[in-house]
Amino acid sequence: EILAKSKIIVTGVPTKDYRLPTQHVQPGSMVINISHFKNVDEEELLKVPGVKYVPLVGKVTVAMLERNLLRLVQNFHAKNDTSAGA
Repeated sequence: EILAKSKIIVTGVPTKDYRLPTQHVQPGSMVINISHFKNVDEEELLKVPGVKYVPLVGKVTVAMLERNLLRLVQNFHAKNDTSAGA
């Protein structure tokens, strides 16, 4: 359900067995694979009109995504801790 509403889809599932269900990808979406595995059936995905696909990103990009995710979690908890004490 969420996938069908998304215009930007980032796959990062660390397993060979996962495949992005391309039937739920809407036209004009951007799909980025940050996993070491090919989690996307590229041939099926590119049948969806207007889809832009990034099949692989570098290690530095993955590291920066992980850093930003950690910052997001830390900032979320810091904000909640501050508001709880007020």
